Amino acid sequence: DRAWWAPRGGIYLCLALVPRLLAEHWGLYGLGMGVAVCEVLREWGVPARIRWVNDILVGGRKAAGLLAEGLTAPGSGQPYLLLGLGLNVNARRFPPEAPEATSLRRVTGRRWPIAPLAAHILARAGHVVGLLHHWEAGWLLEGPEAAPANPVVRAWRGLSDTLGRRVVYGLDAERAPEGTGLARDVAEDGALLLRLEDGVELRVETGEVRYLGPA
Repeated sequence: DRAWWAPRGGIYLCLALVPRLLAEHWGLYGLGMGVAVCEVLREWGVPARIRWVNDILVGGRKAAGLLAEGLTAPGSGQPYLLLGLGLNVNARRFPPEAPEATSLRRVTGRRWPIAPLAAHILARAGHVVGLLHHWEAGWLLEGPEAAPANPVVRAWRGLSDTLGRRVVYGLDAERAPEGTGLARDVAEDGALLLRLEDGVELRVETGEVRYLGPA
């Protein structure tokens, strides 16, 4: 079990989304939310980057995390997704159990306005979801080989702190690692593409990574 620490002065929100993408592409919603948060922070002057799948790092420390969970509505059976975000904004101290954590205030030395930042993130998230739906429409119309590249995945690559690094991966990479490899790329559906130590190529669709050594 993991403990979650949510001090006052942060942004903690959960979006309920009825997915329009094919089920095989649902992972792109979480990936896109990470892109939205990272882009907004950079526009506000914070040099944020993304660790696969959706940890937002600033200066190598974790300022935000995102979780995506698929559920089914009781009665109607309608599938939906919950996209959760926790962003450390104005916290100045963290417990010893969170040595990797940081906040926007610790990074910049100033207090941040919560409501405008949250509104900007939500607006960008809506824009990113629209990009995903538009991309998949072309993917279905033209076929996977002829369709244009996924713009959200392209943006994720540009913001990535992970690609090109040796990583340990797993559902709990710290306490129950499943293996190590080189983070080579992300697929058009958001899966992480690893090259293992023996040269085997592996798709990692769920879980997390931790880095082995410096970049």
